[in-house]
Amino acid sequence: MTVAVPLGRLGLPAARFVLCILSVHLGQAAVPIRWSDAPETGDGNGDIALGRTLIVEARKVLTPTALALLLIDRGFLDGAWLTEQARQGTEIIIGLQEDMHAYADLVGLSGLPDTVWEEVPAPQNHRDPPPSRQVARIPRSRAGTPAPSS
Repeated sequence: MTVAVPLGRLGLPAARFVLCILSVHLGQAAVPIRWSDAPETGDGNGDIALGRTLIVEARKVLTPTALALLLIDRGFLDGAWLTEQARQGTEIIIGLQEDMHAYADLVGLSGLPDTVWEEVPAPQNHRDPPPSRQVARIPRSRAGTPAPSS
């Protein structure tokens, strides 16, 4: 997130900062536990660097269970970083739009031979008969970690 600070009354210059917040989910609330800020550089990568640093710092003080699942912004799409998180046991959920390349990548991965399709409950939309619904589970081995044995 980018924050703009107006010209200060003591002559301090106006400035723009990037801000990254790591929150935990407690019941119905997201509670910020760590945050970091830095002057905006204009290259668009400041929040990504801050976010990565926050995760490294959080791994030092939080249990692996606390970092088992990350919900991240689309701006953090980076294959190498996502792979690193998967190797450390963290699953990641990213909101995607249909026009994003990652969407096409996921559609392609879903068709590979070792992708497992699982039946899940149909949505409660009161249609008769209810539609069938399946989700693709892409094996962790694609993320550089061994797939769990059955």
